Amino acid sequence: MVPSRVFQPLVVRIALIATIPAAVLWAVTSPLPALITGAGLLVVELWRIRRAVRSAMPDRLEFVPSRPADHPWVDTEGFRRDLEVLAELGFQPVADYQVVFQGAPDGLARLLIHAEARTYAEVSQTRSGGRSTSVATTLVSTLSDGWSLQTTSRPPIALTVAFMQTPRAMWRSRPHASPEDLLADHLALREQVVQDLRVSVAGDGTLSDFFALQQIDHQARRAA
Repeated sequence: MVPSRVFQPLVVRIALIATIPAAVLWAVTSPLPALITGAGLLVVELWRIRRAVRSAMPDRLEFVPSRPADHPWVDTEGFRRDLEVLAELGFQPVADYQVVFQGAPDGLARLLIHAEARTYAEVSQTRSGGRSTSVATTLVSTLSDGWSLQTTSRPPIALTVAFMQTPRAMWRSRPHASPEDLLADHLALREQVVQDLRVSVAGDGTLSDFFALQQIDHQARRAA
């Protein structure tokens, strides 16, 4: 279940845009013009948000090799803390990269793989408009029949939740959870999903397999 706090800012914004002009019309004219105006403004605002989200999504993502030295703003202590814990849990680093497309925020990600658990870990941070996100860890498992599962310490974004849900890409957000808690939660949830959906853990555990999954999920989000 998605917490109500995820949608609250979006709902409040749309409600204010639609209800304030409608309330004024209600006061000076009659209910019918006010209701028509409010409904029209609601539709226009939803269309505007959808158009903005869609235009910001490229046809494809490019994963370009990168390194911490290319991003002097990166929280190196935050990266070190999560990476050390992941190494203790059995994850091995594979590559440093950034996701590139027109209008993309600056960012750095390091991908790690746990061969025994068949799970990816991505530690990442982005910066846009002079503001940086916190360092976050995301665990990813590829499942059969086109299913995938993500567990992340990054707080959910309202627009992403509202407009980019995809049928077979499941995720759970546990803001600021430690890598140990994320892994335990991810594996427990994965076991439940495998049993309930009668699927299996899939993928070959390679960098190309991870990037392919990201492309598939991106296309599904864009279509959604």
